[in-house]
Amino acid sequence: MKPFVSAIAPINIDILYSGLSRVPNLGEEVYSKQFDTQLGGGPTATIIALARLGIDCEFGTFLSNDLMSTFAKDVLVQNNVKFKNLYKGSDIPVLVTSIASFPEDRFFITYVPEWREIDSTDEEIYQLFTGSKVCRGFDGHNQVLKKLKDEGTRIAYDVAWSDDLNIESLRETLQYVKVFTPNDAEALKMTGKATVEEALEVISQYVEHAIVKIGKKGCLTKVGNEILHVPALDVFRAVDTTGAGDNFLAGVMYGMMQDWDIETCMKMGNIVGGYSTTELGCSKAHLTLDKAIKYLKLYE
Repeated sequence: MKPFVSAIAPINIDILYSGLSRVPNLGEEVYSKQFDTQLGGGPTATIIALARLGIDCEFGTFLSNDLMSTFAKDVLVQNNVKFKNLYKGSDIPVLVTSIASFPEDRFFITYVPEWREIDSTDEEIYQLFTGSKVCRGFDGHNQVLKKLKDEGTRIAYDVAWSDDLNIESLRETLQYVKVFTPNDAEALKMTGKATVEEALEVISQYVEHAIVKIGKKGCLTKVGNEILHVPALDVFRAVDTTGAGDNFLAGVMYGMMQDWDIETCMKMGNIVGGYSTTELGCSKAHLTLDKAIKYLKLYE
């Protein structure tokens, strides 16, 4: 059987506005120069990026027959993503986010269905993931992660920002993870350290490979007793950084599928993440494997 990547997540529909002159006050209206509707970030963006790089993907998600779900299904099919619907309810199960993007940053307004948390059983999730060579890690089902690791699946894990983010709360999950990719703000928050290098030292005690994303500067990891910096390529003109971290993880996971060393995985992460910023939204910039390999050669 051909090796595949697996992931599970609800889907976000992103309604994107860009080219705004300013944030409106209450009662005001401003106009955007660009607009698009796409599938949003998280595992969805990671899986789509991997499928475009030619990786077979199995995606468990939550869809119904509403307009938003139908749009999501169409996009997954167009990108050759195999998906299994795990939703058991009758409401609109997708999240919907309006994103206002500015050159320096962006803000979000999100509708979240009441059922938000993944309510699938351990067995349902295990059956989706078993047999995959690489998977994107998930929360709340550590016994499944343990079983997958024992079977040889390589687990890549990212974390979302929260005000109570703490490395100790991730200890159990991280023991099953091969690669963990927080950004610099998340790394500082979860460790309470003053510098990214100090934070990396702490996180590396919890997981096999910790990679800290440092934006336009690239990423850092620890190899032995040394901190390794892999700089970003200075060839991408950033338009929108939404989903860059999820696309970075796709590049790393692609390398894991190829059995590359951690430094080469980080280079591919920089490429896929950096390329994703050249268009509005998480998945508008369509990176093919041929293009990615050409960029990878620039590191030589």
